[in-house]
Amino acid sequence: MRISETKYNALCGRCAPPPAGAIGPVKGTPLLRASTLNHVNFRVSNLQRSAAFYQRLFGLPPTLRPLLPPGSHVYGLDFNECYLSLGLAPDRVGTVDHFCFGIDNFDLRDAEKLRGAGLAVRGLTGGYPTVYVNDPDGLSVQIADSTWKSECPACDPAPVA
Repeated sequence: MRISETKYNALCGRCAPPPAGAIGPVKGTPLLRASTLNHVNFRVSNLQRSAAFYQRLFGLPPTLRPLLPPGSHVYGLDFNECYLSLGLAPDRVGTVDHFCFGIDNFDLRDAEKLRGAGLAVRGLTGGYPTVYVNDPDGLSVQIADSTWKSECPACDPAPVA
């Protein structure tokens, strides 16, 4: 099941392109190259109700799987090699906690590259191939290996290569 057309590029044939220079090309080589959007984490008031909504709307599985860290009350609905992450947080309902990009062959050396570019890297551990940075507006961006999926708290996480 694919939710979007793979050839969609957000361009509209009826709309004029942006003025020249309005959205200039990014100069230089990117620090990392994203290959997937791994997951988005939403804060919800009722996990079962939210899971049922997404199952009914999109056919996502109704079964929630617990995610790390243990006791976080965060659960995943798997689909299309990624997942929707739902976190129980009645005081923060409707907020996006974070989103995660997958990077092919991401490892701890990439975190050093981010630090070298002046980004504050957090959440770095020896056991998980994932780190967090903030975008210019303060949104939390998780970066992980493109094959990584947050696992059940009862499972041992895959070590960073």
